[in-house]
Amino acid sequence: MSSTSKTDATVCSGKDGLENRGKDFYPTYKEILLTDKSSIKPVTLSAQLVSLPTIAATGKETYGSETINEASSDVRLAITKMIRDADRIAQHYTDLENSVLSAKSDVTPIVNSYTDALIACTLSGNHPTWFIPEDLTGN
Repeated sequence: MSSTSKTDATVCSGKDGLENRGKDFYPTYKEILLTDKSSIKPVTLSAQLVSLPTIAATGKETYGSETINEASSDVRLAITKMIRDADRIAQHYTDLENSVLSAKSDVTPIVNSYTDALIACTLSGNHPTWFIPEDLTGN
């Protein structure tokens, strides 16, 4: 079993972690936080969210749950919740784009769980290099 700090680094800042698989959603996330809205098309948002459930997956794995389960409890819980929210909302927006659904979707769950994942990774000392909290203040 890996050490927690090494696993946290793999999950948060490793090449298969939030570092690479979370950066596509970050510009939309910033826009939502700074303006409380987004002009992104549903299919584009869905495409941005699709990579989040693959965090910590390597090789032919689809999900990295085995590695994530070895992370510290704060990182494990935050990443797992974010993955669940991303997976659900990505599918919803794909369906919406394909006119299967007509209800307006709320991105609050993924924004909140993405925030929690960024915080957990930062507190573990393994935040993604592209995450600059000062950018989110609007100053």
